Amino acid sequence: MDIHGFLLPAARTAGVDVVPAELVWWLDVETMNTWQSGTAASLANNRAALEGMTDYLASTGARIGLYSTGQQWQQIVGWVPPGSPLYELDSWLAGALSRGEAALHCSDTPLTAGGDVVLSQYVVERDGRLLDHDLPC
Repeated sequence: MDIHGFLLPAARTAGVDVVPAELVWWLDVETMNTWQSGTAASLANNRAALEGMTDYLASTGARIGLYSTGQQWQQIVGWVPPGSPLYELDSWLAGALSRGEAALHCSDTPLTAGGDVVLSQYVVERDGRLLDHDLPC
């Protein structure tokens, strides 16, 4: 994630005026990505990496949120203490298989105790493909 080395040049090439501070940056925390695993130290290292991303993005004035499922979050990050910059970030929960299930996920526990669930993602099958949709909570 390099705002100046990747996003801004790509946006200029596409003719899009992007101001990073005007965007919400969702940190994608999924098991299909590369994370350390297996120990408490691994969880702490993963949390530290996300905290560093959060600190950097916050220094640009950007808003930050967390995207994951509860299960994947626990497996990758675990508990987040109140002093962490992740603690009050809002959650975008993935994993629902229908709009109705997504609506139920809006009342799930957020990924961190200090945040809120603000979006719930669900899939819809169309023409044999699964398409992601998001429901504001």
